[in-house]
Amino acid sequence: MAHDRSLDLFANRFELTRHVVTLLNEDPPPERILYLHGLGGNGKSLLLRHLEKHCCLRTDRWENVRDAPDPELLERLAEHGRQVPVARIDFGARPAGENRPQEAFSALFMLKRQLALHGIATPRFDFAAITYLHKLGFDIAHRVPELFPRGEVNIALDIADAVLALPVLRVGQQLFQMLNTRMDKAFTRRRMQRRPSQQDAANILALVPEPDLLHELPRLFAKDLNDAAGDHARIVLLFDTHEAFFGEAIGDADSLIHADKLMRDEWLRCLLGHLDLGAGIIAIVAGRTRPPWPSAPVFPIPERYIDHRLVGHLTTADATQYLTLAGITDPAMQAALVNYASTAPDEVHPYFLGLCADVALAAGSRLDPADFATLVDKERDLARRLLQ
Repeated sequence: MAHDRSLDLFANRFELTRHVVTLLNEDPPPERILYLHGLGGNGKSLLLRHLEKHCCLRTDRWENVRDAPDPELLERLAEHGRQVPVARIDFGARPAGENRPQEAFSALFMLKRQLALHGIATPRFDFAAITYLHKLGFDIAHRVPELFPRGEVNIALDIADAVLALPVLRVGQQLFQMLNTRMDKAFTRRRMQRRPSQQDAANILALVPEPDLLHELPRLFAKDLNDAAGDHARIVLLFDTHEAFFGEAIGDADSLIHADKLMRDEWLRCLLGHLDLGAGIIAIVAGRTRPPWPSAPVFPIPERYIDHRLVGHLTTADATQYLTLAGITDPAMQAALVNYASTAPDEVHPYFLGLCADVALAAGSRLDPADFATLVDKERDLARRLLQ
């Protein structure tokens, strides 16, 4: 994996960082979804990557870490902490192959592949996904290696063999006995114990693939994670660019009330709504505006279950630190760049500042700090329109 230099330039955000670290380490676990909202370019995506890489740690010595000064908190946590299972999806990412983050079937598999690296199994979801593919006539032998983690491909193919031999249009006790026999052989051969119960299998086999079984996948995935929470003190799910579900409509809050808009992230609300947050599953979502979940006609999420946190602009001190990390150390140049990227006193737009820093680094000694003061208002206005 390529080195993410932007994480090296991450500046402060101490309050949000400490809040997330606290969620992972203090008991009892929170029972609310953390929703990070803020204007485009304010660094929400970078913040989520920072949380994923540096903050998803839990320590048995939290009392020795909790009171560390802000600049030392993560260093002390890394010294005493251990990694917890974490998975991240960016809904704004370009679809590629089996990675289509806004579609329930694909997105859940994206989460599954990441969580499998931490030993988390999803037996109900696996059986349902294979049954879904089979009922729709997909080439399972081709799709399974693309969807499942490498270490689970063989057992997934064994499950597929058991399902393929069933007269799926028939539902009854004889069918389930046949399935149990085939599943027993498959799991015994692989020396694995994880498998859906007979009742879960019966419910899954009884559903038509679309829309019923497809709509059940998020709930089944959540149920598997709830079981896995018994073996992990925390499991972290990170969801970025939530506004991508709504396209350009995200700028018009009223338009989000329409049912067709709310249907776009229905599977996500279903997943979040069925997670046992009290068992230690931490869900963090980032988007430009507060989500219209409480008003959703299906799978609404009441406000009392959402912890809204603003991701605002950088302070002048944070912006100056960022420039220092980026290699711009001349105080006069720092002051000029911070002043030019400021939208209000002590409020510096992170993305705009980054663009300015790139210009300054590329120009080197050819650029004088005074040059930024001579830029005409038309250029500044154009940049503001672009950022909006």
